[in-house]
Amino acid sequence: TFNVFQLIEVFLAMLSTSCRKKPRVLKEKPRTVSKPQRLLAVARCCRDCGLRLSALEDALHQCSKAFDWPFPAETICSASASSGQCRLVRLAANTLRGTMLSRLAELWETIRETDLSHSLDLPSGERLANGSAWLLMALKGREVLGLLSAERIAGPSSACLNSSGLIAGMKQTSETDASKADIGQRTKPTLGVAVVWVRRRERRRGLATSLVDCLRRLNGGGSVAFSQPTELGFNFASSYSCRQHTGPLVYDPDWSDQSK
Repeated sequence: TFNVFQLIEVFLAMLSTSCRKKPRVLKEKPRTVSKPQRLLAVARCCRDCGLRLSALEDALHQCSKAFDWPFPAETICSASASSGQCRLVRLAANTLRGTMLSRLAELWETIRETDLSHSLDLPSGERLANGSAWLLMALKGREVLGLLSAERIAGPSSACLNSSGLIAGMKQTSETDASKADIGQRTKPTLGVAVVWVRRRERRRGLATSLVDCLRRLNGGGSVAFSQPTELGFNFASSYSCRQHTGPLVYDPDWSDQSK
């Protein structure tokens, strides 16, 4: 027989056993790579500037800073962009001094190194002041969407050629293009577009056409020739020249490195 004390001892023993915590068994989880680590493990090409980046360069890459223009500029007109309307502005001679010159030179080199290889320098402040050269920008707020550098062609030193004399093998011209080129040889251009550049996401939206149209308005009209066109630039020059009823005209800029 059990007495009262024995019953109490049995009850407490059972209670302590039931309240005792069971040891936790840790399950081993498969080792996975976090999302930031996965991004660092793959090199890619920047969708904005087109620069090919390694894993570490991709993590530190901020090309938007190179396309930031916080300085005032004269607004000429507006144009359509992928995110709405943008401003087409003219950079005056006072642009080529101090901090503005440094930022413009940085932007110029970024375009030259990443997207549009060329051997041209910025036009001088004197030429911008006397109206023989122009620098136009397409701005969305402070962001640069496009850039155009051009000059007025005066005198026989700037030789203009048609497409058949410029790029052998880049693009075969048809009989219609050849006839337009012959007309272009007889048409003396008054404006030379040295550099026209548009951000990758803004291409094929008419922004380059708007920049050249704005240039022609500033000059009071005139036919246009292009310098050192890439394959895409040559296609644009051909398309734009059809509006002038000529073939794509090319010329050698007065401030190119080759002419110095």
